[in-house]
Amino acid sequence: MKKSRHETNERKFNDNWNALLSYWKEHGHANPPRDTVQDYYNIGSFKERVRHENKSGTLSPEREHKLRILNFDFEPKATNRCNQQQRQQQILELLKEYVQGFGRLPTTPENGKYKGEQLYRWVHSKKMLYSQGKVADQELFRELEELGVVFGRTVEDYQDERNEKIRDVWLENYNELLKHFCEHGDTSPKLGTKLRSWRGWQPQKFRAGNMSEVEKHLLGVLGIDVTTYKPYKTRER
Repeated sequence: MKKSRHETNERKFNDNWNALLSYWKEHGHANPPRDTVQDYYNIGSFKERVRHENKSGTLSPEREHKLRILNFDFEPKATNRCNQQQRQQQILELLKEYVQGFGRLPTTPENGKYKGEQLYRWVHSKKMLYSQGKVADQELFRELEELGVVFGRTVEDYQDERNEKIRDVWLENYNELLKHFCEHGDTSPKLGTKLRSWRGWQPQKFRAGNMSEVEKHLLGVLGIDVTTYKPYKTRER
């Protein structure tokens, strides 16, 4: 006898609920990540679907009750700090378990999937946050380092290195201009194209607020007042 549409939907719900129950027994919560598969059922999609049904008012009281038995979170708050910390700790514990079992950190998305969690991608996301200087939870990053996670340099590190290079180039050009000044007694237009262009750019750097007091003073020693300096004009013949 052919089953009715209602019976078919009930069977699908119960099959997914039983898979979610297995996940709950294994992980201690019933809020799996998106696309999590348990016992051949995509309970990640099931989770999203029942949340939508609850929000739209189409979820039956019976189904809602069964889900609440598992302490299902119908209205997750991603910005809730406590929930986030709890979630981070759960994944960290899984990562510790993974390292203890396999003797290494996950190296690819394929071998980094463990008990429904994408550990490789999670670790990669922490590396990205570190590189952007967004290290809010110092203890979490310390524990990751103890597990062998190697973090790269932060954006601030790259910025500091870039600024240092800019300072080095500035001093290199300044020293060339200083040498010319010592030999000729001025910073006249007899300079090469490179130094003439660099010298003419200094007032613009000052106006943009990118010039330090030390740089301003050093230019003043050569008679260049960047606050009033105007490039030499080509003389008319």
